[in-house]
Amino acid sequence: MTVDFSRSERVGRLTLTFDDLNRLTPSRMDEFAAAVEAVPDDVSVLVVSGERGLSAGLHLGEAVDYDTAAARAMFDSLYGAVEAVRDTDSITVADCGAFALGAGFEIALGADFRVAEADDEIVGFVSFDAERGTVHVTQLAGSSDACEELLSDPIEFARREHMSVELLLPEDESEVRAAVEAVGFTSTGNGPRFDGQETTRYRLEPERAEH
Repeated sequence: MTVDFSRSERVGRLTLTFDDLNRLTPSRMDEFAAAVEAVPDDVSVLVVSGERGLSAGLHLGEAVDYDTAAARAMFDSLYGAVEAVRDTDSITVADCGAFALGAGFEIALGADFRVAEADDEIVGFVSFDAERGTVHVTQLAGSSDACEELLSDPIEFARREHMSVELLLPEDESEVRAAVEAVGFTSTGNGPRFDGQETTRYRLEPERAEH
């Protein structure tokens, strides 16, 4: 098996061990989807990871020789892998590690949460939702560098879907604020108060930021 399942009580982990970059082929994505679907029902949280990084994307060395039917089957396998992560009853966490690129990034987007690690220590996490033309970053925490990396997920999603990105930031989150402003968010005014603490509303238009 090249997708290893382990668990500690109600937390399960699927570790991809395809190769050093976890390059994805149709058969590998089908194996991954089957592994997700086989996770026991009593697993409450499922972490998906690789040994170094989640995945560097499709195995282009193989894909270059695909005909139209094979290419279509490859993307069907990718969509199946993403849907397996999205549809499982467990809370899903994509542990991106050192990289999550291309198809690996798509799988990470299917998870409820995405986290970044450094030396086997979680250094940040992000979650987001989309509604009415806006991607809302609902949770963002970690070091400034980790937050910059993690914000690429909702920004890329928004860019593809021609949406804007918004988040609310408590006044005392200085490291997160540095990351938010570094990737191009601008303040649009005060947000609501949470637990008596003031927040600032930030917004980014990814397509405008490219010009």
